[in-house]
Amino acid sequence: MKFTEILSRDHGYSLVELLFVIIILGIISSAIYVQVANINNEAKNVSLKSTAYSLQKSIKLHLAETDKLPIVKNNLLKFKKSSIDFRLTDEFELDDLDSFNNDTNNYSLKIYELNNNGNRTGKYAILTNDNIILTE
Repeated sequence: MKFTEILSRDHGYSLVELLFVIIILGIISSAIYVQVANINNEAKNVSLKSTAYSLQKSIKLHLAETDKLPIVKNNLLKFKKSSIDFRLTDEFELDDLDSFNNDTNNYSLKIYELNNNGNRTGKYAILTNDNIILTE
């Protein structure tokens, strides 16, 4: 069979051939979707951990400068009389700030991840004097 004869075939692809190609494309696209979803989730975990680490370092610096923990007011941390200027983005919310104890300089708090509507996603980081624990 010559090359020109192959190109001049009068019939197209069969239904089975077309279905086979569609199934393969579907499998490939679903595998790519899973990989992209995992990357997005990992990026959120890194963002939460980075924010928790920055807050922990800010609290330690404030403690070193003033010998006191930051002031807790309206569910926010106030770094009074120090050079610390830490602000959370709209992606996060602080909670459990009642555990700040200026007598022992111990603390434990939570940073919650928020979704686009401002609701908690269920993912949060627990900060203590020495540890950061990510949970879901």
